[in-house]
Amino acid sequence: MKKFIIGSYCFVLICVLVSFVAIPVMNQNSKASQKVEPETPDTSLSYIVKDFNGNIAVFENGSSTPFKVTEVCTNTLPKVDQERLAEGIVVHSQAELNTLLEDLCS
Repeated sequence: MKKFIIGSYCFVLICVLVSFVAIPVMNQNSKASQKVEPETPDTSLSYIVKDFNGNIAVFENGSSTPFKVTEVCTNTLPKVDQERLAEGIVVHSQAELNTLLEDLCS
């Protein structure tokens, strides 16, 4: 009977020790596998927003012809924005392009 009780205590002790060691390790592994890599911009989809004949225009990266020209005259913008547009503002997504155009055209 003593052997059974001692064996039971040993079994419970081993289970408790395993739970304190194995469960945290398993949780760390599952968190690591769920980690999502940050989205890297796709440079093939980049746009350049710049001045074109006095208006704000959008160019696909590498193109010399704008695919969109706004009705907003660049000379009505603050000097800082005019300078940025003279250099060309590179954006890497349609969402970023829409945000920039909203900011410049409002």
